Amino acid sequence: MKEGLDTPKVSVIIPAYNSRSTLGGCLASIFNSSYSNFEVIVVDDGSTDGCGDICKKFPCKVIKTGQRSGPGKARNTGAAISKGAILLFVDSDCVVGNDWIERMVESLSDDSVAAVGGGYSFVAGPGKKMIERFAFLELKFRRRAMPKFIESLTSCNFACRKGAFLDAKGFPAGLKYPSSEDLEFSHNLSKKYKLLWDKDNGVGHYFRSTISGYLRQQFNFARPLVSLYLRKPTLIAAKTHHKKNGFISIFFIIFFLTGLMLSFFQPQWILLSLASMFITPLTELKFLIFLAKSQGLKFALNSIPVLYLRDAVWGYAALNGLGSLFYEILFCKRSARDEGIINGTTL
Repeated sequence: MKEGLDTPKVSVIIPAYNSRSTLGGCLASIFNSSYSNFEVIVVDDGSTDGCGDICKKFPCKVIKTGQRSGPGKARNTGAAISKGAILLFVDSDCVVGNDWIERMVESLSDDSVAAVGGGYSFVAGPGKKMIERFAFLELKFRRRAMPKFIESLTSCNFACRKGAFLDAKGFPAGLKYPSSEDLEFSHNLSKKYKLLWDKDNGVGHYFRSTISGYLRQQFNFARPLVSLYLRKPTLIAAKTHHKKNGFISIFFIIFFLTGLMLSFFQPQWILLSLASMFITPLTELKFLIFLAKSQGLKFALNSIPVLYLRDAVWGYAALNGLGSLFYEILFCKRSARDEGIINGTTL
C-alpha cells in the first residue's frame, strides 16, 4: 500500500496490566511498522509493576486508570480519546509484523467490511517450553479452517472502523480478566456489519510458560462463557473463533467429576468416571494426530495429561460459573459483568 493524502489515520490501542516483561517488545514491533499514519495509546490498567515506564521510550500516549478495571473497559477508554478513523487493538503480550497495520488498512479498504482480525502466527520470546508450544498449536489447530467471513474476532489482533465500534457501544466492561468480552462485542458487531478473518496476518504471542499459569488462564477464559452462552444461545451455532468441540470436552469432564463425587456414596458410579476418562481423549483425536505429525509422537503423548487437566479446569470453571449465575438469580443480584455492560462503557 502506498500512503497518500487520503491514507486513514489508525489508532493502535493496547490495554496493559503488569506487562513490564512484554510491553517493550510489543511497542518496538509496532513502531517498526511500514505504515506511518498511526498513533499508539497504551491504557495502563492499574499496573503495579511499573510497566507504564516502558512507554517513555516510545512516542505513545499513556492513560492510567488508577485501578484495575479489566481489558474491555481499558480498550473503551483508549478508544474514547483516539483520533483515528480505524481502531486497531492488540494485547501487550503480543508482537506484530512490520506490515501488520498496512494489511489491516488494506482489508478495510473494502467498504463492505467493518472489522478484520486474525489469530496467532508464532510463539514470541524463547518459546521452548512444552506448554507454550502446546498452547500455540492448540489455537493453530482450532483455527486452521476458519471461514473468510466470520461472526466473531479475537481482540488481540483486531481492527474496526471507529463508526462501527461506536455504533456497537464498545466492549462489555464488567470483566476484570481477559475472557469473552471480545467474543460478545464482535458477535454483536457481526449482526449489523461484515467481519473478515485474515488467516495470513497473525501476531506473535508470549504464551504462559508454566502449566499453572496456563490453567489459571483457561479458568478465567471459561468461567464467564456459561453466562454468555445462556444469555446468547445463538452463539453456540455461530461461526466464531471459539472451539465447538470444547462443549463436548466440558460435557464429559462434568460427567467425570459427577461420577467421582457420587462414587463416595455408590461405588459403581466410578465406572462413569472411568468411561469419561477414556472418551475425553477421543474428542481430541484429530488434534493429537496433528501434534504427532507436526511435533512427533512423544510430544503428542505428553500432551494427553495436559488435555485432561485443561478439560478438568474447563469443567470446573463451567460449574463455577453456573453456580455463580444461579446465586445471582436466586438472590436478585446483578453480576459485575452485567453492571459493566450497562454502565461501564466510557464511550
